[in-house]
Amino acid sequence: MFGGVNYDGATNSFSNYDDIDYRHGTDKDNGALKTDAPYKVLGWDFITVWKIPDGGGYPILQWQSQ
Repeated sequence: MFGGVNYDGATNSFSNYDDIDYRHGTDKDNGALKTDAPYKVLGWDFITVWKIPDGGGYPILQWQSQ
């Protein structure tokens, strides 16, 4: 699951519906979760905070290595 979480349940989050055993939040498939689009809707900052790795994948922080 990706996004903000509180202990009463998931909020502002996505669930990878390819993983049927762990589902919370709004369902997205692997392909969608490896782009910036669903996260930008939640206000994630892909200018100064987040990035998609050069070879593709889930978002990482700007300072993280590929």
